[in-house]
Amino acid sequence: MTEHRLDRAASSYEKELVQILLFETRDPRLADVSVTRVVFTPDMRTAKVYFRPSGGRVREKEVLAGFEHSKGYLKGELARRVRSKFVPDLKFYYDESVEERDRLDELFHQLEEQKNGQKS
Repeated sequence: MTEHRLDRAASSYEKELVQILLFETRDPRLADVSVTRVVFTPDMRTAKVYFRPSGGRVREKEVLAGFEHSKGYLKGELARRVRSKFVPDLKFYYDESVEERDRLDELFHQLEEQKNGQKS
């Protein structure tokens, strides 16, 4: 698969999952959950769905349980909405990139403070 095709498919799946979660999913565990990105394996057999719930990491297990419970419904809706030969298996992951970015920002801030402290 070409990178362009994988990116285009991931974008379509992400858009549709956001719509399904916002307007159609009734599972309260999936309320206020953002899909941050979708990444396909090169063979397009698996879609890794990264998410962020409001409330952060505290709700991770609850939301994962909601996704696992709703997986069949989500796959059915995706099959109906996205033109594809088959619907990939969906794997769900908590998106840790926000915490990583915050940690890096803090490290850069500390370095900047040390740099400014040495100038005095």
